[in-house]
Amino acid sequence: MKLLIDLSNHNNIYAGVTIYAQRLISGFVKNGYKNIVILCHPVIYKTISESFPSYTCLQAQQYKGIGIIGKVANAYLQGRQINSINCDVVFRPALSPSMFFTKRKMVQTIHDLQGLKINKGFKNWINYLFIGISIIRSRRIITISDFVKEDIKQYYSHYFLKKIETIYNSVIVYPSTTSSSPIVGSYLLYVSVLRDYKNLITLLKAYNMIQNQLTQKLIVIGRPIGDYLQKVILPYIRLNKLEKRVILITEPVSNDLLMQYYQHADLLIHPSMLEGFGYTPIEAAMLKTPVLTSKETALFETTMGLLNYYEPADDCNILARRIKEILCNLPSNEELASIAHLLAQQYDECKQAQKVWKYIQKID
Repeated sequence: MKLLIDLSNHNNIYAGVTIYAQRLISGFVKNGYKNIVILCHPVIYKTISESFPSYTCLQAQQYKGIGIIGKVANAYLQGRQINSINCDVVFRPALSPSMFFTKRKMVQTIHDLQGLKINKGFKNWINYLFIGISIIRSRRIITISDFVKEDIKQYYSHYFLKKIETIYNSVIVYPSTTSSSPIVGSYLLYVSVLRDYKNLITLLKAYNMIQNQLTQKLIVIGRPIGDYLQKVILPYIRLNKLEKRVILITEPVSNDLLMQYYQHADLLIHPSMLEGFGYTPIEAAMLKTPVLTSKETALFETTMGLLNYYEPADDCNILARRIKEILCNLPSNEELASIAHLLAQQYDECKQAQKVWKYIQKID
């Protein structure tokens, strides 16, 4: 079977979906799978082609216009290009509009149904319709947690469950090559995109309540999406004079530097309200860093109940109390090593890639 991996709609090498795809392809390479072609957005073509030289990488056609016309034109061009490539199955690491113009058999991954929960009105209806048609048009659907699978069950027909299977993401971490801390002094750490449902504001409120009792600064690493940073986060920091205690890093951080931040943090805190999987707490725990996370949506499932938790996610008082409790009673190195081992086994890239490969092979 010849497989085409479609990355034509993904132009950010640091985005979660692109990371998901790269880790999966890495597992395919290590497992020795052949007959794979990767169709890349021009922006990520160089990185992907250099990272996976054993596979043929093609550059996707792109229409240079913007807005809805640009999106439709790109979907048409990419769908037509896919139809011209010699392959048996198209795998998309996330839903893509090009599926409307693709004649090949398709397997697509659904990471979450966040669009149905944060949008309203016409945009919500469009999201609902798009996901439903995507499921109908796909021969197989992969969900990255049972929570997402159950979400689909709630929003759509139970009939769709016949073609859906949960295959967890692979998670790869490599200890930083630099042994020293990236900053002077101790710190708490937040790593996630900056948007409202990631709930950074609750962490800031909790930190503000107890900052005088802590020696640690708070480091926030995240890419801003929308106006959440400008309208919510920065005004709160200024109002409460936290500029010297909260360090914001909004530019892309290299993987080695991110691992360095993970490894030297006293505690990683993940207050998210919506997660289809949740890379951050798992990555930190696999590097033997103490983690405190909410139990919302998929998080308790994917972290296997092994970490420190608090609920409800938007209660800053409970979060502040839990931060103090954990810092006063940090887990032992043996406990952290045991957690890291269990998570590494669960999300091993070769095992997860094998599951995806076998699932795709089931297509008739």
